[in-house]
Amino acid sequence: MTALQLAAELAHAAACMRDAATGSHLERVNRITRLIATAVAPHYGLSEAFVELVSTNARLHDIGKIGIPDAILLKPGRLDDAEMAVMRTHVEKGLEILERVLAAQGVADQEAVRVMTNLVATHHERLDGTGYPKGLRGEQIPLEGRIVAVADVFDALTHTRPYRQSLSVEEGLAIVRQQADAGQLDPVCVAALEAQRPALERIVAEFRDQP
Repeated sequence: MTALQLAAELAHAAACMRDAATGSHLERVNRITRLIATAVAPHYGLSEAFVELVSTNARLHDIGKIGIPDAILLKPGRLDDAEMAVMRTHVEKGLEILERVLAAQGVADQEAVRVMTNLVATHHERLDGTGYPKGLRGEQIPLEGRIVAVADVFDALTHTRPYRQSLSVEEGLAIVRQQADAGQLDPVCVAALEAQRPALERIVAEFRDQP
């Protein structure tokens, strides 16, 4: 195992121990990201190495939730505005955690570090500038962030949250399509997701959150 792989495994294991639901979410997003990245590789001219980096490290996108207080992370209901503001700090916290783990393991692979950092930093950004934390627009958002954003939104929609029941795969795909049409999500990535419905059904069924 390389230092990079070890860093990713350590960070992922910490997230799973912190909250089982977050761990399941990270695993599903990893698999959904791989579907999207593989499918869009010809369109965007992606190398196999890049696809592997994005797919493997998508599990780290929400690693900053380790630093969110239990009262907010595990709240059995919708967050209020103040709580949501704290929850959104998981992006910055994730970058801090990632930096520490990478430094401790002496990771020197600059391409891998760039991909890992970008997907943690930008998976909540939106093409129309309505995302966070920086309100980036369009191609200001690196492709790895745009790929993981689609996987993240779809997974959140198709699994139960304290404030709503899970949607079906069909319903989740319809909403991500709406968001792509509204200029928020990458339309190429969404089209790739739509073409993978059988695989999505399997992922959703196999990796359900445990009660």
